[in-house]
Order: sequence, then C-alpha cells, then structure tokens
Amino acid sequence: MSRRSSRLASLGYYDSNGIPTINYKETPWRSRKRRRVRPQVPEEMISPVEDEFPVCNTFDAEEECSKIKLLLSMLYVFLIIFSVGLAFLISAMSIYRPEQYIEQPCFQIMHKENFKLKWKEPKAEFLPNVALASLGANVVSGRTSASYNWKRPFFCKLFRTCKLVSPGVVIQGSSELLPGNCWSFAGQQGHITINLSHKVPISHVTLGHILKSVSPSGTTPSAPKEFSVYGKKTVEDEGTLLGTFTYDNDGDQFQTFKTEDHSEDMFSSVKLKVNSNWGKPEYTCLYNVRVHGMISSPYSNQKMLE
Repeated sequence: MSRRSSRLASLGYYDSNGIPTINYKETPWRSRKRRRVRPQVPEEMISPVEDEFPVCNTFDAEEECSKIKLLLSMLYVFLIIFSVGLAFLISAMSIYRPEQYIEQPCFQIMHKENFKLKWKEPKAEFLPNVALASLGANVVSGRTSASYNWKRPFFCKLFRTCKLVSPGVVIQGSSELLPGNCWSFAGQQGHITINLSHKVPISHVTLGHILKSVSPSGTTPSAPKEFSVYGKKTVEDEGTLLGTFTYDNDGDQFQTFKTEDHSEDMFSSVKLKVNSNWGKPEYTCLYNVRVHGMISSPYSNQKMLE
C-alpha cells in the first residue's frame, strides 16, 4: 500500500480501504485584505448643510444672499467697463498711423505753427539762407570795417601763430556759437558788406550772438544792439534801407527780423551796419549773419508759409 497523507485522510480523501475516492478536494485558501473600519461620527457632531450654505428661504438667509448678489453684480459691471475700455484703447492704437503726420514737409508744418502760435517771425533754421559761404557768398573786404587789433602776446607776433578771426566767420552758417569765435571791429559802430549767393528779394535777416549763460563773464556787452540792413543791387550803390532793428541781449541767440516789403527788388548784396552795442566801448562782436529770401519768385516764400 502506498503511503497516505494524514492531512488528506482527515479531509476524507480516502475510503475505508485506503483508496482515494475524491480527486483534488482540497479547500482553496486565499488571503483577503482586511477592510479598514471607519470611525463613526456621532450625529450631533454633524452640522446640517443649511448652516454652511444657507438657502434663501428665511429672512436672515435672504439678506446674506442679497449682499452676495450685489457684490456679483458690481463685479459684472466692472468687468464690462474694463472690457469696453480695453476694446476702445486697442481700436485707437490701430487707427493711429505715424505716416499721416508726414504728408507735408516738416519745415512747412513748422512755418505754419510758428506764425500761428509761437513766434512772430519764423525760425532761421527753416528759411533759405543766401548769405552762406558754402553756397558761394563772400565778404567784400573793401567795404567792411577793419578788424579790431587785439593785444597779442609777444610770441604770437614773433612766430605768427595767433591769427585774428576774419569777417568770413559770420557767413559760415554754424548753428553752434562758441565764445570767442567771432569777428570784432573797433568801437561801437561798424559795418560789413556781403555778396549774396543769389539775387533775391530779401524778406528776413537773422543776427546771432552767444548767450550770457555761455559767456565766461556772464555778460555780453560786446553784442550789437541797434543795427540797420541795406539791400544793394550792385556793390557800388548806396543801397536801399530794409529796416532798423534791435537785438535783444536777453533773448534767443538767433533772432530773426522781417524787413520792409521790397518784393519786386532783386538784391545781389547786403550791408549790415551796427549803430550801437550793449555797453562795450572798445569793440563789438558779430558771430552770425543770415539773409533770407526765395530765389524763384518774390511771393513763393509767402505762399509756402500760408
């Protein structure tokens, strides 16, 4: 007889004669997970839902709900106003085009604004200058006052290194005036004659001098005060008086003056005569002289400014 298992015999696997009667009658064993038992909370500790989220069916709850609705409505109104403002800003930025402001030349726009709002006379930078050396203008030395004889050091006279500033500096057209870079003549009265680059009817003249704030002494007594302008058709004639003007020593460094109407006269040269300065008896300084006029037509300058 074969060996029998005591465990199978206890389970009834064998009969009385020891012969197996049941095949695989073993009870399957499987491991089961133990369920976690959640602690029970007493009912008296559980607050009703109505306490946390009140329903608008009582007087107190309706008051709280009305406050919440008011806040929500104010928020909606703010969002609507913000959205409309943002849309308007975006549309305004899309409509703006910088190109629409440059349809006309810049100098024409500046002329219009100058005459309407800011200045009685236009700025010299926006007017044609026919007393400009780079265009062919020159100073007539024979009809110009002598330069002031500065007291120069001995070594300047010996080696001839210190040169006087010539009258031609006044027609260089420089927009930056430096102290000392000027033509000076003796006394308070003098004159300078300039051959213009083109024959034009003279409409404006500009006189330039450094500001008091730039001067090392803080004053500019050598600046011209009263001066007269003469238009000359030839260098030999006496000239036509175009006006007598006063340079403001406390004003801008470039000051433009409108001459008398001689639109039918074409002048080839101009004479600027200084009648007085602002208190310097020894000498007077000229930094910049500009003569303005249109070449093509006597009235083209006026049409451009209208």
